[in-house]
Formats: sequence, C-alpha cells, structure tokens
Amino acid sequence: SRTTKKFTITKNSGVFVIKFSTGTNTVKNAAVLLGFTVADTASAIAATSNGTTEVPSLTHTFTEPTGIQLPTYSLHFDRGINVKGYNGVGVKKMTISCPVDGPAKAECEIIGLSEAVGDIDTPSYSESRILTFADAVVKVGGSTDTNVKSFTLEMDNGMFAKRALTASQDAVDVLLAGRFKVSGSMVVWFESADERTKFLANTTQTLQFILTGELINLTKYNKFDLSLHDARYK
Repeated sequence: SRTTKKFTITKNSGVFVIKFSTGTNTVKNAAVLLGFTVADTASAIAATSNGTTEVPSLTHTFTEPTGIQLPTYSLHFDRGINVKGYNGVGVKKMTISCPVDGPAKAECEIIGLSEAVGDIDTPSYSESRILTFADAVVKVGGSTDTNVKSFTLEMDNGMFAKRALTASQDAVDVLLAGRFKVSGSMVVWFESADERTKFLANTTQTLQFILTGELINLTKYNKFDLSLHDARYK
C-alpha cells in the first residue's frame, strides 16, 4: 500500500502461516525488511506487516544524489576483434526523442577515466527489455495533451573531465560543478491561444512526459516519468 507503506501478502484461498520465527530460514528471513516483526504470522488468508517500510514495491524512483560522489558505471565495447572495458564512467547528458510515428529513442553522452588494460574477454549481456517504451503521454498543465506530435528532451548535468599536466592523456577525475539543466522542444497543434499567451507573458507551465513500457505485474509497468514544475516557453 502506497498510503500505509505496509505489505500485505494474500493467498488465493485457504489459510497460511509465515514462519518468521520458527521456520528453517529464520536467520536469513526478510521480516524486518518487509515491516513484519520476527514472529510467526497468525493463521489467516492474509498477513499485513506490523510496521511501515520504505521499501518500494515495483516502483523505483531516481533522485539527484545529495553527496559529492557521482554514480559511476563500467562500460564494455565489443569491437569485433576484442572487448574493451572502461571504468569510472559517468553519464553527462541524455537526450530522449519521441516522434509520433516511431518508438522513443535515447542517446547518451558519457565521460570515462581510462581504458582497462588488456582484453576483458567476452561480457554477458542481458536480454531484458526494461528500456523499451511503447507508449508516450505528454501532460501540459496537468492535463493530457493529445495534440503533441513529437518532443525532444535533453538533460545535462554539466559533468566534465578534469585534466592536469601529468604526462598522460587520461583525465585525472570526472567532476560535476554546474547546474542540472533540462531543455527540449515540442511540436504541438494548438487549438487555442492559451499557451501562446503564456509564452508572451513568460508564465511558468508544468510539463510531464511519461513513457510506458512492458507490464511488470498486474498494473505496474516499466515507466519513465519526468515532471517539470517550472518550465517556460522560449
């Protein structure tokens, strides 16, 4: 439940008991993680956690980190004759474009420190389609706008490679000292002058871009949701 922040486990029929206290896996059970006390649940058709938990259920929210340490990734390139790896890779800019007659596409600009020494052999790649989005919705002022024909979003965090006179072409570090900027464009068939009036008056507008992918479970989908609460037309 997103409201109570509690987990409820339900059986289709009959009753059950979760043996958090007397089961064979008591030492490594997930009672505390899910908000339950370390005690066997009552024999019932459903069991609800005793306390609240911040563990999200099929929902993952990405927020800007508050610390100075940036998230980094390892990147592999298969060049045909060998595979090269790059450590300490950061995403500087991501551009998402969504035409009316095709799938949404993402293009990333990355910065890395150095190339790993030697051939790293053949990496394994996942077949997951978690970044495949078949449905796009744009909301203008909180309402879905069916006249948006295409849009492009560019998110740039201002990352740059720090260089020094160290007799090496590699960067010393990858830093982030600028502001996070989001810009983009839309092609819209306006049926009124409302948005034009906001452009002339430099009035703020709320924009929301929702890309929906495959179904995860029941009513939960892989989804990219970007809300801009203080956007201005230019």
